[in-house]
Amino acid sequence: MRISRIGVGILSAAMIGAGALIAGVPPLASVVREASAAGERYTVTDAWPGVTFETPVAVAAPRDGSDRIFVVERAGRIKVGKKFRGAGAVPAPTVFLDISRLQMPTEQLEQGHGGLVNLAFAQDFATSKEFYVMYGTGTGQPSDPYRTVIAAYKVSPNPDVADPASGRIVLQIAKKNPIHFGGGLCMGADGTLYVGVGDSGMHNDPERLGQDTRTLEAKILRIDPKAGPAGQPYGIPRDNPWADGRGGVKPEIFAYGVRNPYRLSVDRETGLVWFGDLGQKQREEVSVAKRGANMGWPMMEADVPLAPGAKPSDYVAPVFAYGRELGRCVIGGLVYRGQRCSALRGKYLFGDNAAEWKNDDSKTGRVWALPVAGDRTTGAPEVVADVEDIVSIDEDAQGEVYFSMLATGRVTTLVPAP
Repeated sequence: MRISRIGVGILSAAMIGAGALIAGVPPLASVVREASAAGERYTVTDAWPGVTFETPVAVAAPRDGSDRIFVVERAGRIKVGKKFRGAGAVPAPTVFLDISRLQMPTEQLEQGHGGLVNLAFAQDFATSKEFYVMYGTGTGQPSDPYRTVIAAYKVSPNPDVADPASGRIVLQIAKKNPIHFGGGLCMGADGTLYVGVGDSGMHNDPERLGQDTRTLEAKILRIDPKAGPAGQPYGIPRDNPWADGRGGVKPEIFAYGVRNPYRLSVDRETGLVWFGDLGQKQREEVSVAKRGANMGWPMMEADVPLAPGAKPSDYVAPVFAYGRELGRCVIGGLVYRGQRCSALRGKYLFGDNAAEWKNDDSKTGRVWALPVAGDRTTGAPEVVADVEDIVSIDEDAQGEVYFSMLATGRVTTLVPAP
């Protein structure tokens, strides 16, 4: 399945779920500039020189000592390659898993949502060889409804090739519309899996899915992805806030009141679960998902009351929120714990796919570093880099940062400027 260049330009911000955007075709030339942060200078360079991918949407790396990096392509493939360390020849990444047949038809994929969007490795991947993928699929027909899918796969005897026959569905969430499938997927240190799922994508969430704890839409979920009790495909962690399902609350829910938590990450030092939540028309937000937290949507849009009578004090406030002066399509990132960029350590890196949206429909993606202490900001965000059509910020096993650039097909990494 190949996605046309025009389709790529239209779907970039749309696939993430940005509100109030006029879709346009971005320029094909990459916009990558050096920027300063905390007294250091950085540059963005190709993770594999001269290598491009077909609509890359995420990067992941197991902490198994293999020094491998995996790239998720939206049309349904995952590729694997050795980490390039700046010298010597490194073979181009090869196909690790191809599940393109499970994705929605190309013409629907090009409309802006769905497809393979994320990858996470089991905490015990070195021994279990199990990993998890997230995709949005369906045609909207009764026999093939729109749905968000979490599936588990295992690696074949060849460590660089997955076994497609090993796939098992862990979780499926029906979607009324082919939008806001979510995209947040990450492992906690305890082996639980966090999943970010969006609402229906309709203006102001008229069904109040964000506040309805009887549904899994518009939520951040936490499950045990290993086989659950009595043949169930997953288990419920005992310390989930509603693990017993009291009051009819879905026991998978960890936090609720989100619009489209497209990217989640767990800080490898503090264990905090960070995410970016897409705004509708006014505000984008960066937040920490806390156990049992009500983040406010659709009563609030980030830190701004949206529904009549909504009071900010009734909901968990974002760690950081911004308006159209900074951007229109937040990309949740991660707390940097790598070694290359010393001044960024302990800061939360996040991006925006449309930091500048011009009259000619070209746009610039941007990445910032937000100083934080625990779940609070300690200063204003600092520009780190401009990266065209950025759709994901991820890390490798050593904590170094990678950017997926949808329109150009590049996967890049952040390094100090020479």
